Amino acid sequence: MGPASQRVGELTFKGDVLQWIGDILRGEGLPFSAVKQELASPRPGEPPQWHDLVLVDDRGKPALTGELRLPDRHDGRHPYLPALVRDAQDKANRAGAKWFITWNVNTLVLWETFQPHVPILDRNFEEFPIAAIEHSAELEKPDVQAQIRDGLRIFLREFTLVYTGKGAVTRKPPDETFIRILNLHLNGLIQTVTQG
Repeated sequence: MGPASQRVGELTFKGDVLQWIGDILRGEGLPFSAVKQELASPRPGEPPQWHDLVLVDDRGKPALTGELRLPDRHDGRHPYLPALVRDAQDKANRAGAKWFITWNVNTLVLWETFQPHVPILDRNFEEFPIAAIEHSAELEKPDVQAQIRDGLRIFLREFTLVYTGKGAVTRKPPDETFIRILNLHLNGLIQTVTQG
C-alpha cells in the first residue's frame, strides 16, 4: 500500500471492491457467479453506457448494477444525488437488472430499478452504512478496508435474501427520505465550506 497521503483513484478502488466482493461471494457461497466492472449496456444507435459494477447471478444474468463514487468528489457527496441515481437507474434498465446501487463509499443504497408510476425517491430502497471517511486517502488504511469488507459482506447477505425472495426492501415514509437527503446535502455543504 502507498502512503496515507496518496489519493486513491476511483478505478483503483473499484478494482479493490471487485476483489473483495469476489472473495465474499466465494467465501459465503452466495448465489452469484461473478462481479464485473466496466461492462457496456449498448442501445442501437446510442453510445454504450459503462457500469461501475455488475453482480451476475448463477444463471449469467445481471442481478444488480451499480455506480460508485468517492466521497471527496463533487459527484460523490452522497448516494442520493439526482444525477447519480438517474444514471444508475438508466444503466440498470438497459442491463435488465431488477436492482441497482448508488454508493459513495460511506453509504450504499439499494434501489428497485422499476416500479410503474412511482418517482425514484418514492420507490423501495434500503440504505447500508459501509464506512465513515472524508478523503480518498483514507481508503489505504487497513482498518477502513476491513470496515468496507465487513459492510459489503452484510450488504451482500441482505441482498441475497431480497434477490431470492426471502427478504424485502420497503418504501420509506416521504418525511424520512426528505430529512435524510436534506441532512446529507447539508453535511456535504459543510464539508465543502470547511475544506475550502
